[in-house]
Amino acid sequence: MYSTYESGDSSRTFTEAVIHDHDGAYLEYKVTVTTRESSESLLKFAEIELPGDVLAKVTTYEAEDQTVAGGVIGSLYGVSYVNLGGAYTYVEFPNVDGGSGGDCVLSVNYSNGGSGDRPLEVSVNGNVVGTFAGLPTISAADWNNEVLETTCAPGINSIRLTNISGSGQNVNKLVVYN
Repeated sequence: MYSTYESGDSSRTFTEAVIHDHDGAYLEYKVTVTTRESSESLLKFAEIELPGDVLAKVTTYEAEDQTVAGGVIGSLYGVSYVNLGGAYTYVEFPNVDGGSGGDCVLSVNYSNGGSGDRPLEVSVNGNVVGTFAGLPTISAADWNNEVLETTCAPGINSIRLTNISGSGQNVNKLVVYN
């Protein structure tokens, strides 16, 4: 979240905050706070704006239920995942519903207990569309989300996440918004 004071407002009674959240159906939230009193712990909202496109469908695909090549299915503290431990191991999600086609947002939930990035190449229907950086998380038990905006074909799509580093990350799930 980041916030800025309205231009020219030296009284600081108007604060605008933009919260980016890819776990919901909207890509961006705008909340305008018109009252701010230090004696209150709750904020009073006068306006909430949800700009941009509403992504009609949100579908979660668990990695351990998909096609895995070279990776190992594991579980840690009740969370099942695919450990992509070696270079060019992958998890493929072969039955991703692209709806009527067009814009889709891919969000991978992963952990990386190492000290360096562990990137994943992202392919949709055999075409490389980008990379998830695979930034380090606090530990292998801590999960992070990375998002990639791309295009899905109408109907069924195949999405592959390929480890392109020597050490891989643990992939928990793929969430697709379209």
